[in-house]
Amino acid sequence: MNFADQIRSILPSLLVLSGVFYFINAACFRNNDEADSFAPSFVCSSPGSKMAPGGAQLSFVEPRDGSEISGALLDGAVIVPVRFAVAGVMLTASAECLPGSGAVALVAAPEDPGCGRLLQTRFTAAEANIGLVPGDYRLTAKLVDQDGFAFTPEVTASTRVRVRDSGSDGQVAADAGVPPCAL
Repeated sequence: MNFADQIRSILPSLLVLSGVFYFINAACFRNNDEADSFAPSFVCSSPGSKMAPGGAQLSFVEPRDGSEISGALLDGAVIVPVRFAVAGVMLTASAECLPGSGAVALVAAPEDPGCGRLLQTRFTAAEANIGLVPGDYRLTAKLVDQDGFAFTPEVTASTRVRVRDSGSDGQVAADAGVPPCAL
């Protein structure tokens, strides 16, 4: 089989693949100038490329800044309810490429790096419960697009919270596997 015959044999497969790439690209960049780009894309955006929707706002409803959350330990952590107020962005599942949509990325960082655990998670709803071991934390929320990239300019909110075990003297339980924190 010569080279021309080899090309003819794979040509139908190449045409099918190029059609698939075209539809994926068009689905991710609906109503966007980037839809005319020939380069196929399996993600909806790239870091820093997506402008924040007009009027996008994010704030914590719960917990309020400086609040103290007490509760019984469940698997070494206290359940902390988190609620956001979100405006200008529709929270959706990460697989959906919809204009004006995204999610909330949350980082719960211990104030004392040697005390507690860093938690990073992503929400597609305005409220959820997270588990934190007792300690002082800074919760930072950021609006992100469907691929987890921050909008430009960034839309963020921050709050501080103290988490306590209501069933002990303020020390993290020894079986939690976390360095003890005196509160």
